[in-house]
Amino acid sequence: MPTQSVASQAVTVFDLIARPEGIAPPWSFLGEFWAACVVLVLLALLARRQRWKKRFRVNAVLVALGMVCGTVSASWDEIDWAHQARAAVRDGSFRTVEGCLSAFHPGEKGSGRTTSGNEAWTVGGKRFSYGTGDPGFTWHLVEALGGAVHADSRVNVAYLGRPGRKEILRLAVTAHACPRAPDPGVR
Repeated sequence: MPTQSVASQAVTVFDLIARPEGIAPPWSFLGEFWAACVVLVLLALLARRQRWKKRFRVNAVLVALGMVCGTVSASWDEIDWAHQARAAVRDGSFRTVEGCLSAFHPGEKGSGRTTSGNEAWTVGGKRFSYGTGDPGFTWHLVEALGGAVHADSRVNVAYLGRPGRKEILRLAVTAHACPRAPDPGVR
């Protein structure tokens, strides 16, 4: 009876390389900030129109202006990142790594504002970390919510480096193909 190789058992669970049109900015996430901008600008206009205390009017304008500037900057960054990622996929300038995990820390179900609940694993000396609440087009499904990566997985990952992190564009997983990787805890 012929045996299958480990590579033939791999299942591609996520693939933006095959469909680069799926690479887009996190519009709904950015929309929440733009909605907050609208509310703050309306509040500043109302404060001026109703002749509220000068200190409150000035503060309302400054907060609204700060929120609009921050949102414009973040939106520009996310839109630019999506364009760069799509171009990198089209010209093949992404990196890949394959192998058994050397470390695995499972992520938590609830999304949070910190990275303490992130799933983190290392393969081929490259560390990947993502959380349930991460916005964006890249892989961020943690094990606790049905994610495909487990402590005993063999993975093949295509990714792009972004300042401070690696963004997963394609993920193929072979379940139960390796010894269980140790949990180093949250770093």
